[in-house]
Amino acid sequence: MTTAKKEAATPAKTTAPTKNIKLSQVYQNLSPEAREKAINRIAKRRADMPKIYRGTYDKAMAGNSLRAAINAQCLECVQWQRVEVRLCPSTPCPLWPYRPYKPNETGKAIPCSNQPPDGPDFGAESKKSED
Repeated sequence: MTTAKKEAATPAKTTAPTKNIKLSQVYQNLSPEAREKAINRIAKRRADMPKIYRGTYDKAMAGNSLRAAINAQCLECVQWQRVEVRLCPSTPCPLWPYRPYKPNETGKAIPCSNQPPDGPDFGAESKKSED
């Protein structure tokens, strides 16, 4: 059997588990193939983020919270580093006025409602060795 036939005969493996992913109703309108592809991409993205932020991401993807969606997008934009959201220089971004951790009138940062104020200001470090 040739390599191409072997690959065609072998079912494609997903890169991340797709169980327990709750999605908003928007995903119900997709074709079954497109929905499966979306679920796999969401599972992959979820697996690549720090565990501390997965709850926020899940809440956003389920369509339960606009605030969670904003928090997740801002954190993802700055590679999951909370302090970088506070220092965000991207004023043209439509989410900039609504970003979490922004300074209040006194200059102190306002913590996100779903994170403890004494939590880490950055995502988990990579365990990959640098060569």
